Amino acid sequence: LKRGLPFLPSLLLGGCQPSPEEVDGQEDVPLSWPSCPDEVGAVMNLQPSQIGFSHSSCSAQFKDGRTILSTLMEILSGKLSPDDIEELRVYWHQGMYYTLGNRRLCVYRLLE
Repeated sequence: LKRGLPFLPSLLLGGCQPSPEEVDGQEDVPLSWPSCPDEVGAVMNLQPSQIGFSHSSCSAQFKDGRTILSTLMEILSGKLSPDDIEELRVYWHQGMYYTLGNRRLCVYRLLE
């Protein structure tokens, strides 16, 4: 499953500040993350497995009341197309793409 995903700068995920535990007793140790390989606003084709979840869990229901499972079953039965699901916006953070659309990413990953 490939789909174009717009890339936006990370506003909600914040910057990278090492914690004292990460520094491990060394002062002024900068963390180095690869720069984003894509332009801000670009539409990219990413595999769902290339996108990280922004939270450790997500609700089983979408805002419209449908569940992740029922949405998945509708896609598998042909009643719904993956294209009917809103595109994911992805954010580059610490060398990886993330999304705030965790439920949609869950559906895409289950279809992958």
